Amino acid sequence: MPHQSSVLRDATSWGCRFTTCFPYPVLHLCIATVLFMGLLGGCATTDRDVAQFKPLPPARIGAADLDPVAPRSVTDLLRDAEQAFNEANVAQEEGDHEAALRHYTLMLELLLDADLDPQIFYSLRNEFGSILNTSVKQARAYAPHHPHVGAGGFTPSGEYSEIQVPFPLPERVLAEIESIQKAYPKNFQRALDRSYKYLPYIQAELKKEGLPAELAWVALIESHFTPRIVSRVGAGGMWQFMRATGRRYNLRQDHYVDERYNWHSATRAGISYLKDLNEYFEGDWGLAITAYNMGEGGLERAIAANGGERNLWKLFETPPASNRIRRETKKYYPKFLATLIVAANPERYGFSTNPEPAEDIVRVPVKGMYALDDLDAAMGYSSGTLAKLNPDLIREITPPSGEYAVAVPTEGRTKFLAALKKTSTLKYGSNTHKVRRGETVSQIAARYKVSSSELMRLNGIRSARRLQVGQTLRIPGYDNKGRGGAASSGITPATGGSYTVKRGDTLFEIALAHNVSVSKLQQWNGLKRGSHINVGQKLHVSDPARAASSVRSASVAQDTVYHTVRAGEYPGKIARIHGVALKDLLAWNGMHSRSMIRVGDRLVVKKEKAGSAKTASAPKGEAITHKITAGQSVSTIAAKYGVRTQDVLQWNNLTKDAVLQVGKTLTIYSAQKTVAQESETNAGTTEEKLAQAQSVSQEKIMHTVARGHNPTTIARRYGVRVSDLYRWNNWPRKHVLQVGEQVVIFKNSTS
Repeated sequence: MPHQSSVLRDATSWGCRFTTCFPYPVLHLCIATVLFMGLLGGCATTDRDVAQFKPLPPARIGAADLDPVAPRSVTDLLRDAEQAFNEANVAQEEGDHEAALRHYTLMLELLLDADLDPQIFYSLRNEFGSILNTSVKQARAYAPHHPHVGAGGFTPSGEYSEIQVPFPLPERVLAEIESIQKAYPKNFQRALDRSYKYLPYIQAELKKEGLPAELAWVALIESHFTPRIVSRVGAGGMWQFMRATGRRYNLRQDHYVDERYNWHSATRAGISYLKDLNEYFEGDWGLAITAYNMGEGGLERAIAANGGERNLWKLFETPPASNRIRRETKKYYPKFLATLIVAANPERYGFSTNPEPAEDIVRVPVKGMYALDDLDAAMGYSSGTLAKLNPDLIREITPPSGEYAVAVPTEGRTKFLAALKKTSTLKYGSNTHKVRRGETVSQIAARYKVSSSELMRLNGIRSARRLQVGQTLRIPGYDNKGRGGAASSGITPATGGSYTVKRGDTLFEIALAHNVSVSKLQQWNGLKRGSHINVGQKLHVSDPARAASSVRSASVAQDTVYHTVRAGEYPGKIARIHGVALKDLLAWNGMHSRSMIRVGDRLVVKKEKAGSAKTASAPKGEAITHKITAGQSVSTIAAKYGVRTQDVLQWNNLTKDAVLQVGKTLTIYSAQKTVAQESETNAGTTEEKLAQAQSVSQEKIMHTVARGHNPTTIARRYGVRVSDLYRWNNWPRKHVLQVGEQVVIFKNSTS
């Protein structure tokens, strides 16, 4: 084969020329390689019919036609980061520090891909620090790239700890991130845009108190940063205060003002509430923020149900606590953490940054009643401008008494001051409205921006269906120009604590004159809705209980003692321990009905000195020593001697919860003579009726309570009324009978 011979000859001569360059074995390798390449070349160039490789077919789909690869979702990245974290911990425990560092580095890269700074996760600081400490070389190489992560720990900037974001992120938090992205992205975007109007002020107030700036996002969870909003359960404003909680934090709520809608005032109140909750739960922000939603009492009970377990995530998942916590509350703190993460980098989660300008306002103190519309006109503003800035002025007028700070655009402050000088205040008066055919109470009330109940109350209308065509109605809170004002009353506020009703007075007008609510007047005077008041009737226009307490404290000499709060104690229990009224205990310590106390707190308790005036009746009659027997209670002993239960307690320095010991003695002052004397001037008293029951026509029976007995079965057995049993034995309304207890019964001797 000539072709192959020529190839071999050429290859041999090529190899010989390079013998000086390559060792012998290498030479043979080169020759073999050239021969193989020559054979391939010969096959490629031969004229024989040899099969050829076909050219590659053209691509049917161009690169431009392919769909772009969708980026991985943040929640997927976070779940993979969690897996890498767990693998790093396993490797660390097994002593494979290099693998631990490798997995940990992957976890950090995944977090950075999700645009999360690993430094926000407190748990990672010590974990990563321990791994880096075991591999100094890797630590030095890694540290420059991730300056925020290391073993240096954290130094808090204020007195309160930072919000701790757990890692791995709980599944509930991941679910809330997905909900923000998929369930309500438009609402979240609007809330995010609106947040820029209010965040500067809120975060500045948080900084003043040394609190984490992240707490500002509680307002997004509560109301999406909306100052004028009311929930379905009646919570109002940006921080969603219920009326009672608002009053607890000194938010004004009356006929003219509801400061729950004043976002400056409500923000300060919200911060105070969060501080109190943080202290109540000993610095645990997870518990504190959750309690903002469900109340500290409810959460404390859930903690107690699980034996004192304070890990929030375990409480969410473990019965019986998990059964006590509503679904909405279980979502609350996870939603808060999800909001922190998304708000830190909105674009990464599919949102945009469209900041609304910060609300640039100043608050100007105003005295007197002005219509906001009149001030708008005097300033050259469109109608409703000031009303929009002042949603807390619920009637769009400034209150008639005292001073109130009105929100005004900063650039319009000078105009506003000038408008006050040239705008007349509203005059006291009652506008009237003549009812036309087809009009309803609600329509008329809406026209004048008053409530239907106020309109009906002022005009003595019991039923909205009784409105008559041609009837003239007085409009509460309006002057003769039809603008918001105070209802005409001609009432001079009482200087004392009571007011005598005059002809033409209404509860609404009396309440307005004394700057209190109608509901308070009704409560203080035992009036029901729709109750009529009569000329000459005396009404309490301030809290009579508070007045009585102040009088009593002024007239009675008292000793001050201190009570140190122990675990499980609360104000009501402490009041019972010391035999004092709860309202007095609260007043002595500057507390209110929902104040929180902590273990170790010292509370002031004032007790009457020996020999000072007593609030209970003074001892009357002859002193008797009574020896306690089995089954007896204070009430049965009091009934036996015909005296009041509270007197027996007072005479023997006992509290309502005192447990009587068999064999001990009590001092009783017989009331028989006193009852006979008082019956002449005070016929019909309980003591007299009791004495009459013990007359010759009746016999006294002592019934011993057995298992299964109750007041009804006992009354039936002896043919008497249940109400008489309660009266004869001085039982409280909710008295519970105990086996062995003695019950006094009076029965006609002829029966």
